[in-house]
Amino acid sequence: MDESDVGRYSEKKKDMDAAVWNAFFTKIRDMGRYTQEEFGIQVVYHPHIKTMIEYEDEIERLMDFTGLNLCFDTGHHCYANGNGRQGEPSVPAFLRRYAKRIDYLHFKQVDGTVYRRVMEENLDSDTAFDIGVMCDLPDGIVDFSALKPILDEIGFDGIGVVESDMPQADNARVFASAKRNLNYLREIHIIH
Repeated sequence: MDESDVGRYSEKKKDMDAAVWNAFFTKIRDMGRYTQEEFGIQVVYHPHIKTMIEYEDEIERLMDFTGLNLCFDTGHHCYANGNGRQGEPSVPAFLRRYAKRIDYLHFKQVDGTVYRRVMEENLDSDTAFDIGVMCDLPDGIVDFSALKPILDEIGFDGIGVVESDMPQADNARVFASAKRNLNYLREIHIIH
């Protein structure tokens, strides 16, 4: 949002007043209620970099206002809220703090070297993804082996999906990455 023309008037979050935020939150809340009441489908919200809801304070405000739970994406969270270093702490801290509000997990990883370059050079997110800021699970700054005991501790029993952003990859590379990530999650006993 903040670096694209996707918004109706290329709006910037910093310029939005409380009325705009409340209108946005109201729409999200009402959609969640509608799908629950009409179809029995529980809506979860996926915070995402470069959108209205990416930073922890925005995520917390959304949850408070709407009552919705999350599809928590480890890669997007540490990209927007982390420190860019190995063992990045924002993901495990958020998982612990909001354990009861996380119904789905997206296992995604951030390459620390690419992330630091993106931050130093102030690169946009499209460029960041094109140069590989998201990487295979064993190769980045989120310590997934340290997440296993946290997932056990909080009793997470929701759905987890390995999500990879590989815009320049062909099918063979994507398939190899998917197999590698699956095997890694088995090796560290997140899945069986």
